[in-house]
Amino acid sequence: MKLRYLLLLWSVLTVGLLAAPAQEPIWVGLVKADNTLPTEEERLVKLQHRLKCVFGFEAYHLMHEATVASGEKYAQWVLPRKDFYLKLEPQAGSGIHYELYRDKTLLVEGRVDPKPGRPLFISGPNYLDGRLIFILQRVPAEKQP
Repeated sequence: MKLRYLLLLWSVLTVGLLAAPAQEPIWVGLVKADNTLPTEEERLVKLQHRLKCVFGFEAYHLMHEATVASGEKYAQWVLPRKDFYLKLEPQAGSGIHYELYRDKTLLVEGRVDPKPGRPLFISGPNYLDGRLIFILQRVPAEKQP
């Protein structure tokens, strides 16, 4: 009797693992936040309210974007300036290890596995009349460009 339950449990788990979808890539955006006129940038429209609640600026302008595939074996650098940059290293399975640098000094590092609709905001330094912000967000397959 126990053997039947174990076999049934094993088959359900095996089918579940085989049917699990591949991880969607992670979209990374570098945004300049300031108090100029708001823009209607397509990538930021749904995030503007959250960004305003967190950072308090009126406008968010997309300066650079990249997509990092989960499970890749190489690191990717997002370089807004020579003295401020973000290193992204995909982890086995899912998730990303990130490191934020300023003047070659590591400021913060961590691991994140963002879920669709739940972005990670990383505040950067002041830039001109605003601030730089990194956004990491998982992109569902149907919304990829």
